[in-house]
Amino acid sequence: KDVLNSLYEENKRNNSWLYPSPSSIRELESNVFGDKFGGAVARIVYHHLFSSSQGGTLLKRVWKVNVSPFERLLTEPLYPALRWAMRSGMNLPGGLPDFISTVDEVFDRVSTLLEKNDGRKYICDTEDLSAADIAFASLAYPLVLPEEKADVFLSWNDELPRDFREEVGRRRESVAGQFVLRLYREERNL
Repeated sequence: KDVLNSLYEENKRNNSWLYPSPSSIRELESNVFGDKFGGAVARIVYHHLFSSSQGGTLLKRVWKVNVSPFERLLTEPLYPALRWAMRSGMNLPGGLPDFISTVDEVFDRVSTLLEKNDGRKYICDTEDLSAADIAFASLAYPLVLPEEKADVFLSWNDELPRDFREEVGRRRESVAGQFVLRLYREERNL
């Protein structure tokens, strides 16, 4: 959200496409695609990756991307303590049903908007990509795994833990998931 606001404020004239109809786009971006949704996505991903040694191996690989050699060196010995602390701090696995419900609600809402028979290409029926589209795609991608993010995160082609693969597969098949995949494939030039 802060990145989008900064981008918009830097040059309102050239970035008006971010908020072409500010009230509806800002409402979705702030109230629907906000911290609650982003936090729920992260918690679902962490739950699946912390739940198996296979997931832990993938997570440690991700944690070693674009960090200093010292941080890479610390990943292995600190992982058990970080896993324990993060699971406790994120209310995992106890809060998982609520996190899944939050994500389901948002994916369903986006799918419903995109399924309208009005020819819309974007969530808010804008002519161009807007802040709402960017906010949703950037928060949802860890549960959709677009190939364009494989260098810094995970890929559908990775050896994902079975339950996580099922979760991601379900999201990818939804209208909202297909939208995320399309945005990363076609609109990534921003």
